[in-house]
Amino acid sequence: DSVIVIDGRTNDVIAGVGVGSHPSDLLYEPSTKEVYCTNPYGGSLTVLDGATNQVAATPKVGSLAYALCLDTQDDRVYCTDVGDSLVSVVDGATGRVLTNVLAGASPTALCYDTRSDRVYCANVSSNDVTVIDARDDSVIAVIDVGEQPSVLCYSTQDKVYCANGGGNDVTVIDCATNQVKTTLPVSEPPEDLCYNPQDGKMYSCSQDHIVIIDGVADTVLAITYAGGSVLCYNAVNDR
Repeated sequence: DSVIVIDGRTNDVIAGVGVGSHPSDLLYEPSTKEVYCTNPYGGSLTVLDGATNQVAATPKVGSLAYALCLDTQDDRVYCTDVGDSLVSVVDGATGRVLTNVLAGASPTALCYDTRSDRVYCANVSSNDVTVIDARDDSVIAVIDVGEQPSVLCYSTQDKVYCANGGGNDVTVIDCATNQVKTTLPVSEPPEDLCYNPQDGKMYSCSQDHIVIIDGVADTVLAITYAGGSVLCYNAVNDR
């Protein structure tokens, strides 16, 4: 039940910070230089001071805090509560919980739409995505997607891609209309998504395959036989 701090210059472990029970997700808040950590079985978030690696606050959230997302325009942190089907909204400046938004059943993933100032929340048990207007934290749409949506990823084409872990497809949502634009078949249940903003491609990985999607035309370009469960984009080397 700790967070390990690694020096990015030397790759040495420089600290271990005690947090809550079974930490599951991390998020960096650049304006305050703090790190947020979800504690699913502690009903809380741990806020770490990035300069001192000390615990700055432990705000109480729902019974099963899981995923995090940063609203960069309004400096707010959104946190899903799988147990109570809520999304907690935390003030990034103070670490105080501002409100709770009712989502669908078992919200497990979040992403932020920078163009429209909206937060998208995937609800794995109700097979839909809740759209939250970040300006007033009201629910403005609920979008039916595939089976067991578990990962969301926003593209600069103003679309949200939703990996449906209970099926073999990825749903593409048009953020301008909050309607499903298309559903793309992939080879296996997708486990993660990653977007390359330089060439507009979306990558979907599963146990045995990585599917490369044209983020403009929303067509499958290629399938590589190299699987995995997590993807990450390197902007410096475009990889």
